[in-house]
Order: sequence, then C-alpha cells, then structure tokens
Amino acid sequence: TSKGGLWWVVCLPHVARPAAPTLARAGTRGPPARELTVSKHGFDMATAVLLPAGASMALARRLCSVRHTCSRRSQSSRPESFILKSTPRLGPAASNPGRDGREHQGSHPHESVNSYLGPGWEDARVECLRAQVDYEKVQLKDLTYHELETWLESHGEKKSHARELWLSMYKEQVWAQDVQELTALSKTLRRLLTERATLDGGLELHSTRTAPDGTCKLLLKPAGAEGSTMVECVIIPTPRRTTLCVSSQLGCALNCQFCNTGRMGLKANLTVSQIVQQVIEAKRVWAARHAEQESYVPISNVVFMGMGEPLHNFSNVKRAIGILTHAPGLQFAPRKVTVSTSGLVPQIRQLCRETNVSLAVSLNATTDEVRNWIMPINRKYNLHMLLKTLAEEFPSDKRGGGRVFLEYIMLRHVNDGPEDAQRLVDLFSEYKLKMKVNLIHFNSHDGTIFKASPIERVETFRSVLQEAGVRCTVRESRGDETMAACGQLGAGVQSAPVLRPPARIAQALGLVLPAPTRRTDGQWQRSGSGSAPRL
Repeated sequence: TSKGGLWWVVCLPHVARPAAPTLARAGTRGPPARELTVSKHGFDMATAVLLPAGASMALARRLCSVRHTCSRRSQSSRPESFILKSTPRLGPAASNPGRDGREHQGSHPHESVNSYLGPGWEDARVECLRAQVDYEKVQLKDLTYHELETWLESHGEKKSHARELWLSMYKEQVWAQDVQELTALSKTLRRLLTERATLDGGLELHSTRTAPDGTCKLLLKPAGAEGSTMVECVIIPTPRRTTLCVSSQLGCALNCQFCNTGRMGLKANLTVSQIVQQVIEAKRVWAARHAEQESYVPISNVVFMGMGEPLHNFSNVKRAIGILTHAPGLQFAPRKVTVSTSGLVPQIRQLCRETNVSLAVSLNATTDEVRNWIMPINRKYNLHMLLKTLAEEFPSDKRGGGRVFLEYIMLRHVNDGPEDAQRLVDLFSEYKLKMKVNLIHFNSHDGTIFKASPIERVETFRSVLQEAGVRCTVRESRGDETMAACGQLGAGVQSAPVLRPPARIAQALGLVLPAPTRRTDGQWQRSGSGSAPRL
C-alpha cells in the first residue's frame, strides 16, 4: 500500500506489453496506471504494470489477458510480496526483503526495476501477481521459433511440434491462416490452438490495385481497426526478381516534407505479426495470379521502404526480420532483406551489429540547411553524425560496402544542381565512403509543393558522380499510376506541419514566405494565388 492505497503489480513477458488503451482504462479511477521494466532471473525481459487503488482484482486479471503467454517459470498463481523503495529510480542495486524479512541484494527476480515512480511515493508493499489467468488468444506470428517452442511446452505439448506448426504457417504454398487448416496436427494440439491461439496475423486483405507496369499494391485492414486507414505494401516485379516493399508503421512521425506517408503523422506501430503477414498475403496473392503458369518469378527480396520509419519501430522490425530469414520457413536470405532509414544514428549502429541485412539510407541533401528542412530528423542527427556512422560501420577497406546504399530523391531546384552533385562527391572523399548511390525520381502526390527534376538534370547529376568514381544508378519509378511508387503510400488527412523552406530555395521556387512573427506555424503560400497549385 501507499498513499494512494493498494497497487497491484502485474508482471508480463516483455513481448506481452499491454496496449496503451488498456493502460488508460486501468487508470480511469484514481491515479493512472504506470509501467515498469523488470529484468533478471525469473523474467528475462518483462513489463510490470502498476494498477491504481481503484482497480479491482478482476481488472488486474483482465490486464493479464494479453496476446502472449508467460513462460513456464512464471505460471505460478501464488501472489508474491516485495518492497519497492521510494527512490526516484530503482536500479539493479535496489534492495528487496525476502520472505524472512531480511533484505537480499541481487537475489529477487524483480530486483531490477527501472522506472521513475513519481513524487510522493513511500515504501510500498505491493502484490506481484504472477499468474496465467484468462489469457486471450496468442498471435502465433508474433513469436519467434524459440518462443513458439516455449509456448507449446508451457501448455504441456512437445516442443518438437513447433517445427510442424512453423512450416504450416510459413512454408511455400501452405501459409495456413486458420487452425482448421492444420489437419496434420493432433486433435489435442488443434484444440489447444483453437482455444488459445490465432494465425490470422492481425491483418485482413481488403483490396489490390495493379498498375500498367505490373506493380501491385495491397491494401490490408488491421484487425479491429475503425475507419478507412489501411496498411499498404507493394509487389514490384522485374524479369530477374520480384521485390516486396513492406510497411513498418501506420503513418510516420518524421514529417519528411516530400513524403506522403510522412505528412500523415504517426498513427501506430505495426506489430511483428502485422509485418510478417504483409509478406504472407503478398506471396499468396502473387502465387494465385500465376497459378496457371508453369514458372514465374516468386518474391525473393523484401525491402522495408513502405509506410513508416523502420528504425522507429526497431524491436518489432528486428523480430520480424528474424522470422523472415528463419530456415525452415520463409527463408529469405539476409542480404535480400533491406531496411531503409532516414538516418536514426543509434538504431543504425544497433541494426548493423545485431542483424546481417542490407541498409538503405535516405540522404536527399548535401547540406544541413536543406536537409533540416526536407528531413527534420537531421536537426538531431546531422550529416556529419550520419556519414561518420556509416564510415565507421562500413569501412572502405572491408567488404561491407555492398550492404549499404544511399538513396537520393531528385527534387527540382532543391537538391538537383551540379553544385549538389559536387558536394556529394566531396562528402564521399571526406568520409572515405564506398557505397552505391541510387537516384530516385520524385513521385507527385496531392498537396505536395515539390516537383520532379527533369531527366536532363538527373543525367547531369549522375555524370558528375560517375566521373568522380562514385557508383550511381537511377531507379526506375514503378506504380505511379496507382499511388504505389516511392513516397506515395498512405491516405488520409495530412496532419503534420509544412515547414518553412530556406530563403534561397523559396526564391528559386517562387514562394512568398510569411513575415516572421512571434508565433509562427511555418506555413507559406504561393505568390499570386490563394491556393497552393503545383509548382
């Protein structure tokens, strides 16, 4: 108890963190619910949720009803008491009394509780509910292979059944979506899966749109979602390979000015199962379209270049990559999985050291002035920090350059001049970079102020790079007719702010900037027009 009364602590596996709406409901009476991070011993990684005094035991049990289950070692339904000290931050050295009343240093499974509890806390005796009670169905496609084995064991099944179940979900031309399709499994196991698990992936195929060039966009509706917001992914066929562009978020928080998704704002992070389900739905659609053909080019490459910033959803993206590259299963080669980023430096280092996938970095400017405008993330991780990180993670004297690419969207009168190309050459020389540059045509969308660079300026830009020894290609635009091209994904209200461009660029574009005021939202208008026509 504390000044607020009784607080229940519900410990869950790290992958079973409750959704924000659940926490909000838990805090409707009394103080809001609080999350802690619990680690060591009994829980490798766990989340503890402090429920306020007004929360009933039934609510605590409902909060336990998450989409994941605890491991076998956390199944005990016996409550366990321990002391939380009233320190601003409880670290690994926090002391906890044992059942005999004596304090033990580093012996309690919940000893490392790293969270700020807020002012006014006294020493509080709380009940730690470690129980597996009234669980909702587990989303099996959220689980890694090892976690699936653990889950089966925790329900009294042999972990050897994990392989058969894994192949049923991910094997080519199988891709089971419902427990009823798993006829090869025993009746006991099918009954368990029917009661405790689901294979739907959290996404439902809504519709498909095919462009004249064969590019196919899939619109998938999140399970239980309201409104018309869809998760979008794109199948891009070529004579040699077929690539799938997947989304990692619903919307995006980074507000890149040229990107339709970035202008939406962030709606939600996609779960592991929702990322994986995009691949499975795309494989199913693509196989069905070529069912009558003796041979076709299957999906062999996956790029995280759809909606969202993948490294803003790093944990789920990394787990999804592990599922995509697992053999047996979907069996994508790590080098054929590419993660695109706008330049989140710490996560770039983490991705390079914890995975073996390829990396695509959206550069799009050669000065901080321009990049601060079109990519606001540059204000936190500027060009020097970004390029220095790439030089350190992919040194030119080692065979790592093939794993990283620089993406450069060509925007007319913004970043496409010969002087921009020369500055890019100088940056390659200064940081000793050895990587390929992909020049990308800008794809227009409603509400944009940008326009694609003429092909002549693109060719001039490429010539400057190639003459300096920088490998460079121009990426062909695909799917523009169905809003499936790069930078076009997403629909809905553009809620992110329009940022004020540098004065010299505004002048080149013929824009009239508003006079600076004490409170400005950075909006601007086209000269001689009340609306904002395309440039």
